[in-house]
Amino acid sequence: MDEPLYLEDTGTLAEVEARRADDSGTTDIDDIDWDLL
Repeated sequence: MDEPLYLEDTGTLAEVEARRADDSGTTDIDDIDWDLL
């Protein structure tokens, strides 16, 4: 149960839902903010 809450708090679930909405599902390697990771 903690993991879904963590993903929601960090904004990860919002990104997943946005990708589901536009049906992209993948990320272009150049779009990754490696410093943020």
